[in-house]
Amino acid sequence: MATVTFGGAYAVLAYVAQQAGQGYGWPTPKELQDGLGTGETTPGR
Repeated sequence: MATVTFGGAYAVLAYVAQQAGQGYGWPTPKELQDGLGTGETTPGR
């Protein structure tokens, strides 16, 4: 996915959310938001 987009991880995030949510039923919008917030606030990024 990232090879066909511009703008880095944030640009791909909506596409990943759409594909994973519609295709597999995961993650919910709330889970995606929580995961992004956790990833941004923890060290090692």
